Amino acid sequence: MISEIDWERFLFAVLELVEHQLGCPDTLLLDRDIVREIAERARETVGSYNKESPNVPKIAGHIAFWVRKLKPVSFEQHATEKFLAVNELVSLYAALAFCDQYHERRSQHHRAVIYRLPPRVVVDWATTMRFHSHSPHSTALIFEILMGSVLPEME
Repeated sequence: MISEIDWERFLFAVLELVEHQLGCPDTLLLDRDIVREIAERARETVGSYNKESPNVPKIAGHIAFWVRKLKPVSFEQHATEKFLAVNELVSLYAALAFCDQYHERRSQHHRAVIYRLPPRVVVDWATTMRFHSHSPHSTALIFEILMGSVLPEME
């Protein structure tokens, strides 16, 4: 599942969403070299579960961790306002987008669930990701708890 991700396309789509959320279109840059490293590291740490196919929330947690840790996003020089926790915000939206994509493929007979978090939760979570220590596994656990409460049958 994680090896199927077209990382650049996936993260560029997330950047567009974040630019829209922040009200700053065409101001974010994505470092392609760092994106390749994110892909490598995420595959490596997801592989540590020794499972052929770990569940979606686990993978989402690893995506969030590595995007936050390696910080592939920066602002164009002309950007007048800069949100300092932009990589943390992108990491959360990337993980939620991954869960959305998986659920859409899985639910042919069910209404698609789009994972949304209240703005206060997003800001608080992005802030804690910026200033506190997290591991790939602890971030994965948070996503398993979150997705389990939103969609209990997701495995």
